Amino acid sequence: MLAYVSSDSGNTVLRYRAADGSFFDQFVQTGAGQLRGASGMTFDRDGDLLVTSWRNDRVLRYSGQDGAFIETLIGPGNGGIDGPTFVALVPEPGSAASAVAAALAALRARRARPSA
Repeated sequence: MLAYVSSDSGNTVLRYRAADGSFFDQFVQTGAGQLRGASGMTFDRDGDLLVTSWRNDRVLRYSGQDGAFIETLIGPGNGGIDGPTFVALVPEPGSAASAVAAALAALRARRARPSA
């Protein structure tokens, strides 16, 4: 298993072995796709990596396979974006993913209740 680490001043995403913390590789090359101030990250449903670029107000998409730049998903000024530092994919209400998330939350809550 690998840990993906954003490097703000390095303008890159690095990977480390989760078992021992040793360096694995540079997954996203320095400045690829105008990455400036790498911060928040998440993988989308296609397995691609979304990274916030807070110094220039962007959310960028990179290949989950090799870290190659794909596109600027959200650009400067789009909807008032200003210094993004976090990105999350949240299921839309009423979607199948939302229903599954609700069912899992209910199951966890049931398991967490102490038995009488």
